[in-house]
Amino acid sequence: NNNMYLVCIDRDLDCELPYLRVTTNNRESVAKAIEYLVNLNHRKIAFVSGPKDVKTSIERKKGYLDIIKKYELPVGDDYIYQGDFKRESGSKALDYFLSLSELPSAVFCSNDLMAEGLLARALSLNIDIPNELSLIGFDGVSKALYKPLTTIKQDIHGIAETSINGLISMIEGGVKGNTVKEISGEFLIGETCRRLKSGEE
Repeated sequence: NNNMYLVCIDRDLDCELPYLRVTTNNRESVAKAIEYLVNLNHRKIAFVSGPKDVKTSIERKKGYLDIIKKYELPVGDDYIYQGDFKRESGSKALDYFLSLSELPSAVFCSNDLMAEGLLARALSLNIDIPNELSLIGFDGVSKALYKPLTTIKQDIHGIAETSINGLISMIEGGVKGNTVKEISGEFLIGETCRRLKSGEE
């Protein structure tokens, strides 16, 4: 149908019709967050991913790996936990990291829900965040249990505005299908990260 115009927010579509995709700059935003941890002297940084077949999840993992490679950080596949963007997988991720021979000093969760799950599990185990473990989320929607979460806030207004304007432009013959527009996320520093002292890790 040549009269069909599609805009997809934060996801890919498996269809033959051309469409506009509007999303946060996931890879760059996560890279910035991981680099923030590096600048706080963290080297053992773990990652909780979203579903492996979701585009945003894939891009966020790439951002993590970009910084791991850039600084040649001493982490392997065992520091990556496969989550599903749900709160419970954040809780399970902490249990998994606690089972490792070396606990990471910081964890990045691919969304705030998983970060909240990890934070709640830490609280139940008397693990002090950030004094024992630093934590960062993604989305900017957290209603954290007892302290503000350091996170990447998505620009929901900007995404909505870009989507609507893009749709109008497509109708008017401007923006073509199969176009991606990325909106910058805002890094918000909360109370879930701390600077490590030299030799602490």
